[in-house]
Amino acid sequence: YARLFDFLLARANAELSGSGEQQQAARDLALGAGAPRESRSSLSLAPAPLAPAAVGAAERLACIGLLDLFGFECFGKGRDGFEQLCINYANERLQANFAADVLVSQQQEYEAEGVPWLKVALDADGGARLELFDRPPLGLLHLLAEEASLQNGSDEAFVCKALRAHAANIPPGGGPPLLEASAAPTGATAVLLLAEGVQPSAGFSVRHYAATVSYGGSGWREKNKDGGR
Repeated sequence: YARLFDFLLARANAELSGSGEQQQAARDLALGAGAPRESRSSLSLAPAPLAPAAVGAAERLACIGLLDLFGFECFGKGRDGFEQLCINYANERLQANFAADVLVSQQQEYEAEGVPWLKVALDADGGARLELFDRPPLGLLHLLAEEASLQNGSDEAFVCKALRAHAANIPPGGGPPLLEASAAPTGATAVLLLAEGVQPSAGFSVRHYAATVSYGGSGWREKNKDGGR
């Protein structure tokens, strides 16, 4: 992985650099010619340093912008649970913020200034997907907090409440509901889960922006406990 990372940086730096000498210098630097591994690990997607005489040309060089969102997890085979739901919810929230701050605001600016352009179609279910998680009182996070606070609460009751609240809701963009029931793993998958200390049980699947994830039905209340509360 480290060698692949260095190779990609080398190619990017070479393409972003101006002259042939600068491109070769970028390749040599990224590939670590005469440099230890530690010095190669600090490279970035930026043009190689230029001599003072080439500063004017540097202003015309291209660049690559990367947006690293929070992340997305989908292990599959019944291994996804509370942790993955929290990570994927954070990804949904950041995705929505990025769309609002960059795409929506930029489109509004173009429309106000009369700039001709091709309008970008946004995620029609983005708002409904966020409400599925955090809109009180029936968002998944609120239902889980409520169930965790009950003395006789259970993971099964949380899953049932989630399905009862959301499994029949058709999202604004059409298609199947954003949350549906998922069956408990069986056979060899169930045996592997038991060996890992995970109880195979029926849960629910969520149609995220990135992919559909099936969350198991166990461990929710225990993992949601807040000892400082």
